[in-house]
Amino acid sequence: ITREIPNSISANDFFHMAVGEENKECPEFFTKWSSFVRDFLRSGFDHPDFHNGNILYREENNTFALVDVYGIRQKHRPDVQKMAKIVREFAAYLPKSRLLALLEGIGIVKPEKFYREMLRYGAKQIRKEFPRRLAQFRNHYEKFVKVQGKMVRTLNGARKPIPLENTIKTEGSPREAQKLREMDFFLNLCNIPRLRIAAFEPPGILYVEKVSDRIPAGAEEDLAERLTLCGEDPKDYFFTADRFGRAVVVPNIFKSEEF
Repeated sequence: ITREIPNSISANDFFHMAVGEENKECPEFFTKWSSFVRDFLRSGFDHPDFHNGNILYREENNTFALVDVYGIRQKHRPDVQKMAKIVREFAAYLPKSRLLALLEGIGIVKPEKFYREMLRYGAKQIRKEFPRRLAQFRNHYEKFVKVQGKMVRTLNGARKPIPLENTIKTEGSPREAQKLREMDFFLNLCNIPRLRIAAFEPPGILYVEKVSDRIPAGAEEDLAERLTLCGEDPKDYFFTADRFGRAVVVPNIFKSEEF
């Protein structure tokens, strides 16, 4: 479409605010999203920039519409595998079981195999781009952070500051604090569930989300697999749960004497 749709929001922003920040299940959203994406993948068209930021969602009637249609072409064999990797954008807050269900819902015949390929492909692309992205992050690029006085706020996937009310303030050496921020940034780009660093204050103060004492059964195996598929060593992390009980990874540096 090329016209404005009233009362709509991108599927990306809806997901990050409703699921990421509020831990809503949103079954109607995911069911209709799966149907919408499946229909497009079967249409014979190829979208060169197929991501959830280019899909608008109206919650009031549970409908979707595709935007940024320039470049869409009908092909004999569209790159369905490439476009189906849109599911990876939901990986930051959903367990493996739900990601596999989404892959099956959009028509992927072998979701388990595709899941592994999807994460490897995403990590490969991120590592290729990471030096440039890291330079942007260090220079306070507005897509990733928001500077408020001395505080540097981390933005979520909807480009909104991560709330501070559910964080704890911790302090370590400036070197370790910066290393943790950059590890957090990498995990974020890879959509690996992590205990988020919500803000930073020089020289070494971090505001980190609170944890809960319950971690879902089987979650540690899921997280270890994700880290491995993304080229990370699971031994460099420990596993816990965020305040909603969602399994997340945490760098071991948080346990070091310098932090």
